[in-house]
Amino acid sequence: SFRITGGQLQQGSLCSYHFAENVTSGRFFSPNFPRPYPAGLRCVYQFRALLKHVVMVTFERVELREPETRAAG
Repeated sequence: SFRITGGQLQQGSLCSYHFAENVTSGRFFSPNFPRPYPAGLRCVYQFRALLKHVVMVTFERVELREPETRAAG
């Protein structure tokens, strides 16, 4: 499970959210945070701003792992 505030879940998705121009703040966490991201799951977060406004996203914690390597064969 994971948490979202300020966004709306996209229809037919388990974890893709849209943050509309009328939302001035919110928080989102990847699925299973702080545990590893589930294999095969793709989440999309869309942020939309009013004309002449800016969207600012601040990451408090980012953990990236090395891509898995495939054996040559």
